[in-house]
Amino acid sequence: MIRRDDLLSPEARGNLEVWQLTCEAVPSAHIYMEAQIFTPDSRRFLVHRSAHAHGSDMNDPEHRYLLCDLEQGGSLTPVTTETGATGPSISPDGRWLYYLVNRTALRGGTLTLRRLDLTTNERDDVAVVRGPLPGFPGGPTRIYPL
Repeated sequence: MIRRDDLLSPEARGNLEVWQLTCEAVPSAHIYMEAQIFTPDSRRFLVHRSAHAHGSDMNDPEHRYLLCDLEQGGSLTPVTTETGATGPSISPDGRWLYYLVNRTALRGGTLTLRRLDLTTNERDDVAVVRGPLPGFPGGPTRIYPL
């Protein structure tokens, strides 16, 4: 982490702090403010790597979510590596990271709800949609994460 006092107005200095988490050339963006991305103790949160303000390219091999640990000097640990990871949410108890793996395509593909245990790093699939849903003519496509 790099402290960025140069981004503060003279009036804000001493009252606010701005920290830069990354310095690589890969574009990164916020995760929607509606998403549950902080652990309950506010010591860890998710960062969206190789993304833009409205999501990411599901086929971009550089895209991933990283867990930033403020107690470890802002260390960044990758928590997803698969392409198509989207829509992250940390459980209210801070133990689980839930996210979707979007491998949907027009008239096909899969959408997987996956969870990662943030204490053991064990991962499992909670649900997989492989086709049309009951009462809906087609399977999921064009997933828009919040």
